[in-house]
Amino acid sequence: MDKTKTISAVILVAGIGKRISDYTKKPKCLLKIKGESLLLRNIRYLRYYGIKNIIIVAGYKSHLIIREINKVKNKTSIEIVLNKKFRTHGNCYSLKLGLKKIINDVIYFDGDVVYEKNILGGYLKDKFLNSILTGEGDKYDVECAKVFSFNKKVARVIEKRTFFTKKYKFIGEAVGINKLGKREIKKFLRTCNTVFKNKNNLNLNWDTYYDKFFLKKIQINYSKIKSKKWVEVDTYDDFKKAKKIMK
Repeated sequence: MDKTKTISAVILVAGIGKRISDYTKKPKCLLKIKGESLLLRNIRYLRYYGIKNIIIVAGYKSHLIIREINKVKNKTSIEIVLNKKFRTHGNCYSLKLGLKKIINDVIYFDGDVVYEKNILGGYLKDKFLNSILTGEGDKYDVECAKVFSFNKKVARVIEKRTFFTKKYKFIGEAVGINKLGKREIKKFLRTCNTVFKNKNNLNLNWDTYYDKFFLKKIQINYSKIKSKKWVEVDTYDDFKKAKKIMK
């Protein structure tokens, strides 16, 4: 069975991107490589692998993203969902908004991830339905989302801090592309409804949400890639690296 016929995509592009704001005031996903925005590149890759239902969760300067989407909207099914609270609510809240529109399985993306096309193709073929895509990483890197396992399953996802323990095995860095099955999406949304009652949780990114709450509810696998041709664009240096990767 062709998995792409039963999977939708959610792309999270609501954030402001403060660390690259000295270089661009536009949403990061509109940065261009070879004349094509990161957002349209993502959509092109998804269409190449047959994924037709795409949800874009926008927030910061959403009118610019809408304008960009209109360049290809007639060619595929794209729905734009607005996170009007993007200044105070993290990308986990954006993910919740996107997943509410999904009726089947999903692959979801941080909108600032740049990667070679076959990374996506390989991940779509991966046997695990609920998983985190991981690549080579540095467990001492404070900024990246670090994935740790126990009994070959994801046990912790640590971001914005270091984490030392012999209990878990360091797997690598979360690329920013993950999958969830439709049953697990329902659990995700139910858990969100509880977690977000505490206002202190509204600014969580999906990484920390998984670590603090979601991994206690379901079993998540990891899929590790060998390719180094990917980067999450947080800074201008990251963007320069992205342009070299996609040259």
